[in-house]
Amino acid sequence: MRSAIAKNAIFLYGLTFSNYFVGLLLFPYLSRVLSVEGFGLIGFSTSLCLVFQMIVEYGFQISTTATVSVNRDNKERVSSIISSMTYAKILLSAIACASFSICALLMSSVRDHLLVVSIFLADSIVKALLPDAYFRGIERMKDITIRALTAKSGILIITLLLVRSDKTLILYPLSMLLCDTLALLWAFSLIKRDGIHATKIDMHEILSIMKESFWFFISRISVSINGSLGSIFLGTKFSPNSVEMGLYSGATRISTAGEQMIPPVGDALYPAIMRRRDYRLFRRILMFGGLVWAAVCAFVAIFATPLCVFILGSQYQQAGLYLRILMIGVFVGYFSYMFGYPALSPIGKAFWANLAIMVAAAINLTVCTILWVTNNVTPLTVCCVFASTNIWTFIIRYTAFRYFKKLTVTDDNNIEETR
Repeated sequence: MRSAIAKNAIFLYGLTFSNYFVGLLLFPYLSRVLSVEGFGLIGFSTSLCLVFQMIVEYGFQISTTATVSVNRDNKERVSSIISSMTYAKILLSAIACASFSICALLMSSVRDHLLVVSIFLADSIVKALLPDAYFRGIERMKDITIRALTAKSGILIITLLLVRSDKTLILYPLSMLLCDTLALLWAFSLIKRDGIHATKIDMHEILSIMKESFWFFISRISVSINGSLGSIFLGTKFSPNSVEMGLYSGATRISTAGEQMIPPVGDALYPAIMRRRDYRLFRRILMFGGLVWAAVCAFVAIFATPLCVFILGSQYQQAGLYLRILMIGVFVGYFSYMFGYPALSPIGKAFWANLAIMVAAAINLTVCTILWVTNNVTPLTVCCVFASTNIWTFIIRYTAFRYFKKLTVTDDNNIEETR
């Protein structure tokens, strides 16, 4: 089991490092050939469309992964699960498009850049339709890594060749839409090769799988709100293509890239701990990973300003202060993630993992609203709110874990519950 976890973690980290490699070439290139304002438009569009992407994904990556993992040897059952998930996502795509249309009517920040934002939306929906829950459920992370790396490489090549200034900015989201669509077709071809096929699904089955995933959906949409709220508020106040939006986007690009290092460990551990409940292994990974993560975050915080200049360009020197604040949240994010689904799901308390994110989203929305009303929405204040997200989430998750499962480990790796 540990070998399988290590193998899957390696492939997921391969995906993460490929994202870093692509990011090290792509975003510094974009930040230099585009104006700060143009880079801000990309950040605003990405953040806004992430909310709609989460609507379509609906938390299936968590709930369906667990269901597929349990039924992995039953191809007919897995076919039914994947078909229900896919049909549900198509229905949710229509809802997301209708919601986006309302936003375009009400928000001038969207309406004034409708074409660019719409292409980002289309790409977000394509990404949400990816059936990665299947590959995670059968613990075959290799397929996810290879496919994603190929798509990102295509985006990188097209962008480097064609995007030269703000006038050609639109080619960046178009390259994403093209390559991600090809990745989607590739993913379903792999599923078909495994003998998983489309089955006839009625509305009752679609509603049933959506009901099972509802709290995961609330959790995921809360995550997207936490991640996108700052960009939406800043883009609405200063305009999507403003210097303030560009500086904030630059800092969050780097901090978000750091947070992408966290999920591979938890995602690789999640299916195995759901089956075995090996909390001794969980504790070892938590402690070792925490020490490494502390060193990484400290380094980035100390050298935040030169890192922003080196990665994004001399125009982004002021973003160093924002990055330093964001790294506080990034550090706590490791512990918040590990005490989420990997720790709480095996003891039947995944609801608390979801609740923590919802509470954090409610706090962030309340604080951002107060900042808006008092005319204090700035990149600095928004960074402080954004950094606090993982802190609130960790406090709730850790408290719930300690309350519901105070563990002792026996010699045979079984867990005794003490109260």
